[in-house]
Amino acid sequence: MACKYNDVVELTYKYGDIQGEKYYFKDIIQLSRCCLLKPEWFISSEELINMTDIVEYIYHLLLSDIPRESLAPGHPMCNMSACTLLPNNEIKTVMVGLSYACNLRCYNCWYDGQHHDSHKQKELYFHVLYGLKGHQLNKIILTNKGEPFFYLQETLEYIKSLSFNDTKVIEAVTNGNCLTKESINELKAISDEKGITYNLVFSIDAVTEEIYQKTRRGGNYSRVLDNLNSCVKAFSPDNVTVSYTCKRTNIKEVVQAKDFYMNNFGVNTQISFDYFEPQLEEEVRELILR
Repeated sequence: MACKYNDVVELTYKYGDIQGEKYYFKDIIQLSRCCLLKPEWFISSEELINMTDIVEYIYHLLLSDIPRESLAPGHPMCNMSACTLLPNNEIKTVMVGLSYACNLRCYNCWYDGQHHDSHKQKELYFHVLYGLKGHQLNKIILTNKGEPFFYLQETLEYIKSLSFNDTKVIEAVTNGNCLTKESINELKAISDEKGITYNLVFSIDAVTEEIYQKTRRGGNYSRVLDNLNSCVKAFSPDNVTVSYTCKRTNIKEVVQAKDFYMNNFGVNTQISFDYFEPQLEEEVRELILR
């Protein structure tokens, strides 16, 4: 039986762990078709930058008959002991995680110390994005490693180049600091012209200024809330979500988060938990039950 998640392809740098500290391979790209990021194929940056059509490349990889053991048996997102890849031509979503550039230095960030791109890494990121055009995808997800609007003008130029023949949806998880009211209105105008839906997830992780500064280090809380409000007005509450990742710095505000963002902005809040502090989930349950 094919995993229902593997019509998604993620392109990201191969990364791993040595003696408890993260490290990253900046010349090897892993191609994953698994919700838990189990890689199916590796390719060098040099090979990828020379491809004019990454989706066509994926279509011709001999992946569809590879049986796969579950990466995490019993995991709620991976509850089969084995799964089979969908045919390559059933790719519907491509997630491009090839830029780590970000303007914040958040508490317990996965990519702490990696928040910059070399010229070649930035070039590769946009090369791959432009290479996704023309494949009738359901969704393109901009970088899920850094800040998707860090390169604001280049990203807007890319988005302007897309048509409904390229993708029906653009999705981005943003810290909300690099956007401006003008760029938000420009995104809305592009959406209206091209018919492409935009889904924006604001990763805020706080309810008050004090906790925001402890968690989303280097950010501007009032600017983020202004941009959140502008996005809700420009698009709709259905296209905007707040992400709240529970961390040691913000755990006491989690019980307020859903009501705060619904009452003030009309948007839903996704609650998740810091991978580095797994014990917090139980503590949150206790807070909710009080």
